[in-house]
Amino acid sequence: MIKRCIAGIVALAAVLTTSAQQTAHGFLMGDYDGRYGFVSFKTSSPCDFQITHRTTAYNYMPTAMEKVGNTLYASAVKYDAIGMLPQYGFGIIEPGTYKFKPIKMANDNDGDQRIADMTYDYTTHTMYALAEDKVSGDPSTKVTTTGLYIVDLNTGKLTKVGSIGQLTAIDGYARRVETILIALACNSRGELYAMSDLRQFYKVDKYTGKATQIGKQHRNVTYEYFQSMAFSPDDKLYFARARYCSVLDSVNISTGVPVAIDTLVAKDANVTGLYFDGKPYTGNHPRALLSLTATPDAASHHTVHLQWLLPTRTENGDPVGTISEVRVYRLGHETPIAVLPGNALEYTDEHCDDGLNTYEVQTVGAGGLSSPATAVVRHGYDQVQKVDTVICSNPDNGKFVTITWTRPTQTVHGGYADLTHVTYNVYRLKSDGYVQIAHNVADTVYKDTLDLPGKYMYVVEPEYGGVKGIGASNASIVTYIDAKVHEIPYNTGFEKTDDTDEWLIINDHTNATLGWGIGAQKSNSYKGRYAFAHSFGASNPLHDWLMSPALHMKAGEYTLSYMRKAQSWGKIAYKVMLGTAQRDTATYKTELQKVDGLKGSNKWEKVTTHVTIDTEGNYNIGFYATTKDFCDFFIDSVTVTPRTADGIQLHNSGRVVTTVIYDLNGRQLNENNLSALKPGLYMVVTTDERGQRAVRKFTRK
Repeated sequence: MIKRCIAGIVALAAVLTTSAQQTAHGFLMGDYDGRYGFVSFKTSSPCDFQITHRTTAYNYMPTAMEKVGNTLYASAVKYDAIGMLPQYGFGIIEPGTYKFKPIKMANDNDGDQRIADMTYDYTTHTMYALAEDKVSGDPSTKVTTTGLYIVDLNTGKLTKVGSIGQLTAIDGYARRVETILIALACNSRGELYAMSDLRQFYKVDKYTGKATQIGKQHRNVTYEYFQSMAFSPDDKLYFARARYCSVLDSVNISTGVPVAIDTLVAKDANVTGLYFDGKPYTGNHPRALLSLTATPDAASHHTVHLQWLLPTRTENGDPVGTISEVRVYRLGHETPIAVLPGNALEYTDEHCDDGLNTYEVQTVGAGGLSSPATAVVRHGYDQVQKVDTVICSNPDNGKFVTITWTRPTQTVHGGYADLTHVTYNVYRLKSDGYVQIAHNVADTVYKDTLDLPGKYMYVVEPEYGGVKGIGASNASIVTYIDAKVHEIPYNTGFEKTDDTDEWLIINDHTNATLGWGIGAQKSNSYKGRYAFAHSFGASNPLHDWLMSPALHMKAGEYTLSYMRKAQSWGKIAYKVMLGTAQRDTATYKTELQKVDGLKGSNKWEKVTTHVTIDTEGNYNIGFYATTKDFCDFFIDSVTVTPRTADGIQLHNSGRVVTTVIYDLNGRQLNENNLSALKPGLYMVVTTDERGQRAVRKFTRK
């Protein structure tokens, strides 16, 4: 323990001054030894960890704490009878006894949001919190998506400032995923900073809630448990980081990189509610406005009337004195929408936002800004409810799809929207995403033109006054469109940049997991994406098709090759067929290859067969899976090329009637399949329907 303390102090020398011997406080929310309680430690030697008041897992547990003057505020959770960790309440922790004096207890209707961390802004006399946006049905020690909120210290009510934005980061599996803010702190200049669960540091705007990343993603392990940040009185930022054992970090706010000082306590520790004593607080600022109300105008859809009473006392109870001005904020906007004289008692906002409007009003006195007063009102244009019905028709399985719907009849929140002048946005969805195909459609019908075959879904979204409503979708519709004709040589790897969408899959199963599909798992991949057939055994044998787009082929001989891999606990069976109409399986009459009894080796191998075309035209290659055993069968890199012998293309003026193959000794062979020959030189004699003979030399390599 002593060696670890010394090492921590040496490492800290680069980031702390020798005089910075600050005492930090927090709450130990359990460790490997099952300890809970209030703790304190020196920031220069966090390994000298002291539990100042021991509690148990059955007591309330603060997830966030902040001291304002001599008052210690806390938001706490408490285990319930089934081991979940819901919100317990917001209140004051009494000094000495550590009893929880509730300001607002959680209940079924309000106050159930858990607070991940909170911090007091001494420049605006406002308590800010990172609170979970939604109340979880099974709350655990892990934090869910948070937003920035204002906490009313008199009532415990949370007022949301705004959305932090869509924050993403790279997780441990190299995936870009959502990241959430888990720790919050405010410095003496009134600047808010936050840390995310995926190791990214942000500056947060206190009037919009928007988070802006600082620096790059750091590499220090961070769990998504309750944890905390706080500025010391000398404005150094500390982070009680949760991992397999909690660590105290010093954070550089210019780069966002936390530097570990030392571990806080034993294995699996979790320290929350970090705060410091000694921050200057006089309480001579005005109290919050009295009776702030926000009333929507009855005639104007974007006008809100605000009214209030001015405070007469400061927070410490003295007369407030002269109020020099009143500042009105509509949260979501970085600056005040109005700065009024100190005697103002009302204000009319003629340009409110659509939907929820949150107003924050503060006075300015000799002691600075007052505590905030907030009011929330819904006004402006309301969201339109989803359209009643969406119907898609594609009667000829062609490239035209008609989408029709009925007009919506109400709004989401019962607010205003002229339902007779609603317009519509139409989106087309496929497996790889969606695209908006129409905007500002006035009618209740739209005709879409498709270029590629496949399965499509459409979403119709109403809109009024620039406010998008709730989208409604139809069941997916399958369309069969004649794909474009490809010339020889032809190849595809089933990549997104290939003609994969032009290949047609017809599976004969109600279970969508069976039959053919397109996959991209690295463990199965040959070169990126691939086609695969999945069978679940004799109870669901395969009778499924994978068909190529049309290939224009002149009379002659061609080589079809593809890569194949099989995974099986039984035997794999399939046929390669030649057809003349992609979606008509009855036209696939020519068998090019038949495989029956193939056992899986889980290795990619090249397969080659040959195609003889008697009449120039457009043809399709069909892979017809007939497996009855449990298996996965993969194909990739399908190519069709002209077949050559010593560089001479084989073709006939008429339909071939007979083919005879001779070796160099003039001996006629029984084999008439060129692909089955052993390597060597052969003579091939063909006779067409007019009796004309052709002799060709053929080298089998």
